[in-house]
Amino acid sequence: MRTRFWLAVAGIVLLLTFLLGSVARAETQAGSTGGKLAVTPVGYDDMGSVLKKLGITPDEITYEQAANLAELEKYDAFYINCAGEAEGASDEVVSAIKEYVKNGGVVYASDFAGGIISKAFPGKINFYKGYDTGTGNDISSAHVGATGDVTAKVVDSGLASVLGKTSVTINYDLPAWVVVDSAGAGTRVLMTGDVPITSYDLSSAESAKTLKDRPMVLSFSEGKGEVLYTTFHNEAQLTKDVEAIVSWFGVRTKAGKLLTATRNLVVEGDNIALQEIVDSINKGDTKTYYFNATGKEDFKITLNFGGSTLALSITDPDGKKVASQDVSKPPFTTSVPAKEGKFKIELEGKDVPEQNYSFVILASGPRDAAADEIIVGQATTSSGGAETATSLWQRILHGAYWAIGIGAVVVVLIIILIIVLIARGSRKKKAAAPAAEVKTAPAAPEAKTEEKKE
Repeated sequence: MRTRFWLAVAGIVLLLTFLLGSVARAETQAGSTGGKLAVTPVGYDDMGSVLKKLGITPDEITYEQAANLAELEKYDAFYINCAGEAEGASDEVVSAIKEYVKNGGVVYASDFAGGIISKAFPGKINFYKGYDTGTGNDISSAHVGATGDVTAKVVDSGLASVLGKTSVTINYDLPAWVVVDSAGAGTRVLMTGDVPITSYDLSSAESAKTLKDRPMVLSFSEGKGEVLYTTFHNEAQLTKDVEAIVSWFGVRTKAGKLLTATRNLVVEGDNIALQEIVDSINKGDTKTYYFNATGKEDFKITLNFGGSTLALSITDPDGKKVASQDVSKPPFTTSVPAKEGKFKIELEGKDVPEQNYSFVILASGPRDAAADEIIVGQATTSSGGAETATSLWQRILHGAYWAIGIGAVVVVLIIILIIVLIARGSRKKKAAAPAAEVKTAPAAPEAKTEEKKE
C-alpha cells in the first residue's frame, strides 16, 4: 500500500512539473509578432503612418475608447501620439492604460504623452522640474525644450547595433517639447543628449541654457508589460537617422511582448540582459549585429521569434565561427565561451511569413561579460522609497514564476493530504473487520462442547 501511495505522489508531482513547464514555454513564445495594434489619432506625432510604411495597418482608437480596459486589451501594443489630448487625458484613460500595461500590454508614448506616463507610472521617469513624484501633477513645467539640432548618444548597445552607429542628430523642429531630467528606478536609458532649454517664465533667472546628458529615449517594465517613451517623434522633416529610429520605435513596440517573454526565459539571479536586439527582417535578408565582450565570463545568445526559419551564426573576435544554426523552433539558446573583443552575430531570413518580421536576439550572462555600459535608473527619495533597480528588475521578471511555484506547491500539498486521509481511512476499515471476526468466531464451538458434556 505504501509503495502505491508514494508512486501516486511522485506521478502527481511529475505531471504538475510537466504542465508548469508547458505553461512557461507557452508564455515564453507568446506574443508576439502577429497581434493587433492600436494607435491614437494623429497629433504632433503620427505613428500610424510609420507603421503603414512597415506594412502594418493599426486600428485607430479614440481616447474615449482608450478609457475602456476591455477595448485596450484587444491589442498587443498601443501607440500614443504626441498631442494636447494625450497630456490632458482623463483619469479613466490613465487608469485603463496603467492596468493594460500591468496585464501585459506594451505602450509607445511620445513627448506630450508624458502626461499619461507621469500619472499612470509615477517615479518611472523624472520629468524636468520634478513633476513625476507620485503626486499626480501634470508636466506643464517640463515643456522647456528649445528648437534645434541635438547630437544624441545611443547608449543602449542593442539599439546602437541595430542602427550601426552610436551617435545620431535629432532635430526638434518645434519648441516646448517635454524634457526628461532623469530615469526612475529600474528604467532603462536608450539615448541621451545635451538638451537646450528655454524658460517661458519671464520671472525665471534661467532664460536659456543646456542640460547635460539628459535621457531622450527610455523604456521600463511594469507588471507583465512595458512602456517605451521618447521626447522626439515623427516630425515634418525627418533626417535618415530619425526616420530609422522612429521606424525602430514601431518595430520595438510591436515586439514588446516577445522581448518580455525572452527576458523571462533567460534572466535569473546573476544572469542579466546584457544586450537586447529587437529588429525586423525580410525573406532573403541578412542582418549583422555586434556584441562587445570583456572575455571575463561566458555568456549566452538567445534568438526568439514567432515561428518560421531564421539562420543564426556567431563569429568570435578571432574570426572563428562558434555557432551556426537554422532555427525553426524558437526560442533557441546557445552558450558562447568567453573571449575579449567584438562578436559578430548574423541572421538570415530563410522563411518568414510577412514583411518586416520581428525577432529578438538577447545576450545574457553575468554583468562582467559585457564591455558596453548598461544605463538603468537608480532609486531616489523623490520616488517615495522606490526599490533599487536590481530588486525591481528581479521582482518584475520573477513575480509571475513565484506565484506559479507557490500555487503548485499548495496544490501538491492538498493532493498529498487528500491521498493520506483516504489511505488512513482505508486502513482503519480493514483493521476493524478482522477484529469483529476474532470476537464472534470462537463462541459457537464452546457452546457445542458444553452441550455434549451434559
